[in-house]
Amino acid sequence: MPAPIIEVAHPGQYLQEVEIGPRLVSGAGRGFGAMPVVAEKGPLGVPVVVRSPDEYRTIYGGPVKGYYSYDAMLGYFSTARAPLIVVRTAHYGGTLGVYDATHAQVNIVNTGDTTIGVLKGRNEGTWAAGATMLTENEDSDPKAKSDTSDTPATGAKTYNLDNADGFEVGDHVKISGGGLGSAEYSVVSEMDDGQNTVTVEDALSGSPTGSVTIEVLTFKATINHRGSVEVFDRLSISETSSRYIYAILNADNYGINSKSTICIAELSGTIDTTTDDRPKNNNTITLAGGNDGLTSIDDTDFVGTDNVGLNLVKDVAQAKILFCVDHWGLVTPNNATLYKNGVLLAKSKRFGMFIGDISEDATRTGSTAGSAYYEVQSTINYKNMFGALYYPWIQVNNARTNRPWMMPTVGDIAGLWTLTDQERGIHKSPAGETAILPRVTALKHEVSDEDQDVLNPIGLNCIRTFLGVGTIVWGARTQSNNIKWRYISVRRYQSWIEESVMNSTRWAAFEPHEVLQSELRRNVREAVISFMTKLAVAGTLASKNPADAFIVRCDSTNNTQDTIDDGRFIIDVGVAHLKPAEFLIYRFTQTRAGTQIEQISQL
Repeated sequence: MPAPIIEVAHPGQYLQEVEIGPRLVSGAGRGFGAMPVVAEKGPLGVPVVVRSPDEYRTIYGGPVKGYYSYDAMLGYFSTARAPLIVVRTAHYGGTLGVYDATHAQVNIVNTGDTTIGVLKGRNEGTWAAGATMLTENEDSDPKAKSDTSDTPATGAKTYNLDNADGFEVGDHVKISGGGLGSAEYSVVSEMDDGQNTVTVEDALSGSPTGSVTIEVLTFKATINHRGSVEVFDRLSISETSSRYIYAILNADNYGINSKSTICIAELSGTIDTTTDDRPKNNNTITLAGGNDGLTSIDDTDFVGTDNVGLNLVKDVAQAKILFCVDHWGLVTPNNATLYKNGVLLAKSKRFGMFIGDISEDATRTGSTAGSAYYEVQSTINYKNMFGALYYPWIQVNNARTNRPWMMPTVGDIAGLWTLTDQERGIHKSPAGETAILPRVTALKHEVSDEDQDVLNPIGLNCIRTFLGVGTIVWGARTQSNNIKWRYISVRRYQSWIEESVMNSTRWAAFEPHEVLQSELRRNVREAVISFMTKLAVAGTLASKNPADAFIVRCDSTNNTQDTIDDGRFIIDVGVAHLKPAEFLIYRFTQTRAGTQIEQISQL
């Protein structure tokens, strides 16, 4: 749009910023894998971005017997070129954020064995049972200590110190000596470093005959778990102290303020800062109990329930390659329901896909119950372009036992998708002789050409071993019956184009196009055409000729006076993925409330 001319009333130099040409359409970000997991520790019901196996182990611990997610994570990172989004899950009780899993814990007691707090494992589960905490007073090396420069009066709150170095607001202090008799305790409420004075919360009740000594009371906590030792010194029972025990141990373990990776602490009862109410000196307490929340876990705890498991990534933009393996560890896994729920989740996200497996023992031949063909066509029987299925299971070395075992393949597949995205582009099918699964040592079933002649038409993507090549993915189809959406690369590339156009044209909804209609539409149209032309020339569409590769409409024919009055801005984009000039046409409706994308039959 033309910039308004600056009108000036006097000579001088003026600077005016002017936008030249249409705004650009930028490519959307590539997707990350996302998986719900059964883990021994880690935050429950919180999507966490993990960038390596080491980071996974730090947050979630090691493999859990009977479940596959740890090995699937290793498979993902064996090929991946993108982080993995992990959501730890357990059985969900139905109340938002409430799981069956509970913390291992133990009471924190003072010298009189009165409970002043509860020490818990940082996350729910039995993993923290056996962890210990030793508390020791630091009286022999106080954080700060000073005599007063005069004799304080009864009722005093402000003290003149010889040296106020080391004292801070919030410190829990002991006041003693000077003929005071019994020591008194309080918390520093004000400081005047220039005058060497401190003011405390509680008035002095005794009547000293000389200068008194004021010292800061702190203690050290040593936490030990499976040989991992954490030491926290200068801790305080004062809630206004920068070293308050409950704040220090509970600090965000995964952010820049990392503190204990083992424990958190909670206040229980009341801490009396007018006494020495520190945890019992030279005392060791041991965490016990805890519940992993797995007794009643079912497939909907992984996928299919709002605010639980994989469904928690619904609004996480980077989570575009969705998969699940741990439901196979259930006594009676319901893979068909889980797969359908996963595809529905991917569909609701618009820009994602769900990758599924079929049963380990599904046979490669035949079409009756027990065969791979029957499981896809009858048991699962869910034909949708936002889902893909792979077969057979793969053999790798079990991370827990270091022995070969069979496991679902989707972790390795998801990593391969990100590798293909990075090295070739989202438009490239994640299959073929370069789609190698490097850690696979064997397959549950060796698929032949004859087998694949049956399985490929039903969209079951086979993994095969070829002499001199290795174990590779030899199929790249969705579960859609619509030929236009037959291929994974077409569905994912179309999603990427849609997301790119959507993100880069939101601004149009906030422009006053009722005044400058034609210019706004021209700018948006040129920006989208420029973007699509680059894709066509790069050879990622059905033709390098823009006229046969795409169409863009953003003019008065689709932005009528009614749409303008309704606060809508419409862009129609047709893309040819398989054949030149055969367009899949999508309408982008931008409003101030958000974006709607819908497929339309024609312009």
